[in-house]
Amino acid sequence: MIRTGLFSIFLLSRLVCAAQDGTSPTYGVQGTVVNAQTNQPIARAEVILNQDYAVLTGNEGRFEFDQIPAGEFQVSVRRPGYIAVGNVNGPSSGRGFSPSPQPARRIRVGPDMPDLSFRLVPNGAIRGQVSLAGSDPADGMRVTAYGRRSRNGRSRWETAGTATTDGEGVFHLGDLAPGNYLLRTEPSVDRAGMISTRGAAPWGYPALYYPGVSDSASAGILTLTAGQTVEADFALTRQTFYPLIAQVRGVDPGTFAGFQILDSSGRAVGLPARYDPRGQVVRANVPNGSWILQGHSSGPGRSPQELSFGRTAFQVTNGPVHVAITVVPVPRLRVTIRREFTSTAEAPSTTRSSAPGVNLQLDNAEPFAQGEMISGLQFDPNADPLSETASGTIDAMPGRYWVEADSWTAAYVRSVTSGGVDLASSPLVISPDSANAPIEVVLRDDFGTISGQITDQAGNESGSSAGAAVGEVRDTYVYAIPLFPTTSTTLSTTFQSPGQFKISQLAPGSYRVVACDSEQEIDFHEPEALAAWAGKGQVVSVERGGTATVQLELLHVEQQP
Repeated sequence: MIRTGLFSIFLLSRLVCAAQDGTSPTYGVQGTVVNAQTNQPIARAEVILNQDYAVLTGNEGRFEFDQIPAGEFQVSVRRPGYIAVGNVNGPSSGRGFSPSPQPARRIRVGPDMPDLSFRLVPNGAIRGQVSLAGSDPADGMRVTAYGRRSRNGRSRWETAGTATTDGEGVFHLGDLAPGNYLLRTEPSVDRAGMISTRGAAPWGYPALYYPGVSDSASAGILTLTAGQTVEADFALTRQTFYPLIAQVRGVDPGTFAGFQILDSSGRAVGLPARYDPRGQVVRANVPNGSWILQGHSSGPGRSPQELSFGRTAFQVTNGPVHVAITVVPVPRLRVTIRREFTSTAEAPSTTRSSAPGVNLQLDNAEPFAQGEMISGLQFDPNADPLSETASGTIDAMPGRYWVEADSWTAAYVRSVTSGGVDLASSPLVISPDSANAPIEVVLRDDFGTISGQITDQAGNESGSSAGAAVGEVRDTYVYAIPLFPTTSTTLSTTFQSPGQFKISQLAPGSYRVVACDSEQEIDFHEPEALAAWAGKGQVVSVERGGTATVQLELLHVEQQP
């Protein structure tokens, strides 16, 4: 057996303990690791049990543990160039973007252990060449890949990796999971004139999206399959970067302020913008086109959430630009929670509390939004617990946000609105220069329930023999996919070994209920993603205070969209 790194210490101690305790039976655990795309064996893949035992696969992709005690173990598998199974410690697999691992697999060790099989999905890559007009060397140019990722039922573009061109202008972005990507060159300005406004305007290369457009909405989408390498080349033209001088209003002396240049779609383009607090002026150099200057500040003694904000659009046309930007305090957004409870079975003390009973978050609705979601509802802790309403505030910068709300009490979110706008289907727009309507949340307690039975393709109850079986243990995951607009942050999910399940606290409406033998990321706010589940599982209608029953067939990994 081959032992690697620190795992050899754990393995040796385990073997010594097993030798000293002759009353505890041990068993062998063996299997293979193969390429999920080609079914070819993968050599030197590391297989780990509970972070306590580790071996490497041989040339035929086989691994073997001996003297493993009976019981359940979490199995992780990793190999550079493949998406890992389970969260494993240790060095990153290669340079570039490291995709999220698949969930760890569970096994039950005992007598008559069957062979195990693990299929690793190979990562892909994007490579290409950047060519510059004239005789400029193309080394040192930065290229960024943006991958389509899902978060709480919605997909967005997130940074997947950055590469720098070599002396020949060649770049390589490796370790990319299968999926869709956008590619962009980062702007490059002559260093001698990046910020200076004296003398001749500097030259440089503006940012471009593949295959050579300046707007992300017009960019081409690169689709990577498992193990595929896609070619993408750029041809950049040298341009003049003209001075931008912006007079800042509304920022007190000694107050921190930061500014950035955005393109016309609101995406930060990476051009430096320097703020001079003494002269209260922002200076930058920007090529021809339509742009936005955005800034924010926070004063001494104020919390990080108490910010001021400003934004101004400008056009560069073959010459310097002078604009003004006013930074104004951002008012706290008011939130009102109204309870429309009907239950009288419980005492008021168990159905009411001074807490609003809602987790509410604002998720930036821009397609290239970066950073975490905004949360932090502030309510009066001394509010009357028997009141039908609760009022509070939340701090958020101006912009467009998806509102996500879930109740953590025995209730569901019936509606979320603002100024008559249904925030389950439309984003919340927070304006910097006008009073914003409050967010109004309505809770009800006449929620519905879905219960049912799961069988495999042979008609057997899913997991009915899990308690006695050895080998890989397959959990069953049940998803109630809402077929109506919702502010829910996650799908209602559960897994049950006996084949029976129940999902409660559901808002009334239609759901597609599916049972899978692996975890799923479902973009249930996206029509295209929902279409991939058409015909699978069962569609049911959940009534207020009612229970819908379903009979589901387990969907295996090969059947998932």
